[in-house]
Amino acid sequence: MLVSAREAAVRLSTIGMPRRQAGLALGAGLAGEPLRTSSATLYEAGRIDDLLARPVVATGAVFRECPFGLFLDRRVTDVRRLEELGLSAVEDLRLGVWAGALLGLSIDQDGPLPYVSTVCGFVVLGGEIVDVTSGANGRHRLHLTDPGPWFDAWRGHRWPTGAGREWSLLGRPGVTGVAVGESGT
Repeated sequence: MLVSAREAAVRLSTIGMPRRQAGLALGAGLAGEPLRTSSATLYEAGRIDDLLARPVVATGAVFRECPFGLFLDRRVTDVRRLEELGLSAVEDLRLGVWAGALLGLSIDQDGPLPYVSTVCGFVVLGGEIVDVTSGANGRHRLHLTDPGPWFDAWRGHRWPTGAGREWSLLGRPGVTGVAVGESGT
């Protein structure tokens, strides 16, 4: 069964997703490739239902599974590209000069940092940050490896992040100045 983009957005609103965010989620490919006709954009109802059925990440799971912190990447990106390229599809982030330097020092000192990427609150990718290199204008490249078993707590889940910044750093000891990321571009 197919549903229109409007109906898909209405269904997604039942989990608290605003219409604009639902449009971004659909455009990013979370419900698969749509069927475009001259009068409508249609999605498979089952794919929408799969999104609706995703369990919400329990707040306590963050610190139980990742007691030394977690990097949460919250950008709208093409999910099909992530599926094709995996961790190499993660582009540079604007961390800022100081935040990037502190994050790099923290990883050097404390080891890899779990990384979770979400699109409109839906978990789409996991990894571990093993290094951070700086680029121009406060942008940084995160060097990622495959996630450890901790990622099973988030795979196929939804993290209702709401509106906000491009990235957040949760619970990393010693990196107190990097609690919340800068606005995305």
